[in-house]
Amino acid sequence: MVKVAAIALFCLSLFLFADAQSCTQNQTRLFSGSSSSNGVLQVCNSSRVWTDVCDYYWNNNAHSVVVCKQLGFTSPTPITVFNAGPASTGKFTYVSTSSYCSISSSVITSCLSTSSWLLQYSSCCSISRDTVYIDCNPDTANASVGQARLYNVRNKHESTEGMLQIGDAGRNWTAVCDYGWSCNHAVTACKQLGYSNPSPNYRVNAGPWIKFGYGPYSYCSSSATNLNSCSSYSSSYRTNPSYCDTNRDTVYLKCNVQLTCSPNYSVRLVGGKDSSEGRVEVCYNGIWHALCGTYIDQYFASVVCNQLGFTISNFSTTIADGRYGYGNTSSYFPGSIYCFRLRNNISSCYYYGSFSSSKCMTQCSSYYIGIKCISSGDNCNEGEVRLVNGTEEREGRLEVCANGVWGTVCSYSFTRAAAYIACKQLGYNDSNDAIIDTNAYDKFGGGDKPIVYSYVDCFGLETRLSQCDKSVFPTFSCYYGSIVGLKCLDICNEGKIRLVGGKNSLEGTVEICIEKRWKLISESGWDDTDASVVCRQLNHTGGEAVLNSLFGEPKRAIVYSNVNCRGTETELRNCTHNRLYPERVDGDVAGVRCSPAHIFPGYKILRNCSF
Repeated sequence: MVKVAAIALFCLSLFLFADAQSCTQNQTRLFSGSSSSNGVLQVCNSSRVWTDVCDYYWNNNAHSVVVCKQLGFTSPTPITVFNAGPASTGKFTYVSTSSYCSISSSVITSCLSTSSWLLQYSSCCSISRDTVYIDCNPDTANASVGQARLYNVRNKHESTEGMLQIGDAGRNWTAVCDYGWSCNHAVTACKQLGYSNPSPNYRVNAGPWIKFGYGPYSYCSSSATNLNSCSSYSSSYRTNPSYCDTNRDTVYLKCNVQLTCSPNYSVRLVGGKDSSEGRVEVCYNGIWHALCGTYIDQYFASVVCNQLGFTISNFSTTIADGRYGYGNTSSYFPGSIYCFRLRNNISSCYYYGSFSSSKCMTQCSSYYIGIKCISSGDNCNEGEVRLVNGTEEREGRLEVCANGVWGTVCSYSFTRAAAYIACKQLGYNDSNDAIIDTNAYDKFGGGDKPIVYSYVDCFGLETRLSQCDKSVFPTFSCYYGSIVGLKCLDICNEGKIRLVGGKNSLEGTVEICIEKRWKLISESGWDDTDASVVCRQLNHTGGEAVLNSLFGEPKRAIVYSNVNCRGTETELRNCTHNRLYPERVDGDVAGVRCSPAHIFPGYKILRNCSF
């Protein structure tokens, strides 16, 4: 019985692991939504791993329709939210290279690319921002004529804030065009929704809806209680995308804004997973103010955390990528705050600018500032280093363990000698140089780690980065996005070939040294003639092409595709090939099997001999 139970438990663990880790190539899902019909779009790549899709060039009326059809929805009219937040998988693999996508396509991957240069640019595909949220079955029916509601596409159960919608004559929920929208319109809409003394917060350009049914409104009196009593522009505005674009020009409204607070300079964090993180809001004259367009110095976040009672660690992180939402306050502070050194309360800091006293204000045009207080240590050893979130081996955001917490390194004055020491400490003893990325936040993400080192300068003989000269938190200032990323280079000669992953030195996945980094070759067009050149370059004979990443796919970039050798070349790089720009990080790669080079003529191997 014990043996049977053990076998059953082992089989169950394998099943659960496979279910958590595996997927089928080109499989599509909507992840982390409120139902199976909505969520962040993810596609399974050739490595059988779920990855997020970048929203660049995405077309709601084409790409999203194909996604919803692939998921089993017939005649869908989807809603698509762009800039939907951080990539949950930490990277993008797919992006469209054109806004065109045939709605007759059966799978969305036929409209996407894994090798586009767009994937390499954070301005196009930032992992902290550019995901796609799709709702294949939005709630559009069963409205009463003239009834108003606040609808949140990403959380349908939220009724206190959302997109302003009004039921039309067909009893369908329709959006209100935001052209000319003002505070008076927002107050009137909130009264129509049942709020007797509203102090609303609103924003325009709030995202897509299927159609407009009302607006745009030109004038509302301060005494109006229903938008029907407001003056409207001509209905022709609603059909003109220059004024009323259904992909953009809607109104997001929050009516029951919490205004009362005390005392001045109380502080709170809102919208985070727990009390240690969130959008920072400051109380002033009885009103909660978010921080928008506000410059804060290095110390402000730590002062906030100290004031909130997080004393286990002084470390804190400033986060301004919009992950904590647009804010629930009716006002914000657009100035500068300097704390200069660690203090116990933000009331001791210096404020340049003024807190607004308005009880009705549009959302700010940039992200609100968020803060994460580091309230407990990580499981790391002091001075330990690691690279995080890279798509290839030997690259990523540089992190170091300081006071038991993983933190990032400011790129200010970070030297090549420091990069060399970091690579050595990481165990890359075959590296004598590195490429420093001084804006790793965009490429490798900032996570939620504090910046713990700055102005790191090494002599070159140190064994650990922590032994180098440096400034340590919080005795320096550093913009939250200016963190170090590294690519530790290989010691290899340009064009050199090696085989990895095989059972012996005569077989394996082909790697070629390009620009001091070992890289891969796509299997596209790979044949025995190409393999023979590889074997000759390695002083072997023969040459059998091996496809489908049989010997494994190292975590390295694919640099060549469609290699076409004549067979007489002495080096693979001399063969005709396509040089990939940008390099790919996904797809099957080329391998070879060679024969030993030195077999004496006439020598025969005797088998099954008997005397």
